[in-house]
Amino acid sequence: MCTCTDKGKRYSPAYKLERGHESDSETHNRLVPGSSPGGPTIKILIYMSGEDNLGILLGSMSPKLEDDAFVFLTSADGFSHEEKEEALMVYKEVEGVTLLVREGIAQAMGKEYKDTWAKITLTVHSDLNAVGFLASILPKLADAGISVNPVSAYFHDHLFVPWEKRELAMEILASFKN
Repeated sequence: MCTCTDKGKRYSPAYKLERGHESDSETHNRLVPGSSPGGPTIKILIYMSGEDNLGILLGSMSPKLEDDAFVFLTSADGFSHEEKEEALMVYKEVEGVTLLVREGIAQAMGKEYKDTWAKITLTVHSDLNAVGFLASILPKLADAGISVNPVSAYFHDHLFVPWEKRELAMEILASFKN
């Protein structure tokens, strides 16, 4: 049975909400033309929340190491639209803007950077409200002398670790499954 709802939102009378189906961790709904035949179809994804049980999160995470190296760039003056388009992450602070990009992109931009980082994705759909997930992982990495720059997104947590310590970090993360 589908759990789709329109969450009380109002849509243009030219469209009606067509109930979708559940697929993995998402529920598919879409707006389809109602009284306006031939109008555009708009797909709406209503995502289900992730896992918040710490035991399940730690036991089912499967870390994935990306092949490319990443770098953090910063500028008090900001970056061009094109440079931001290449970024994996853009973060604005009072002191300036930070971009997280693949090392090859930074080189192509002619940008200077200090360190290179490996991206490890914790491939378990963690809820943004999950308590203790990163707090359980980060001390073991710190004990091994591995600095971590974590980034949490809607579906996964991502750990940026020094490039030269990526394999050790993967070994430590794999130990949580045992």
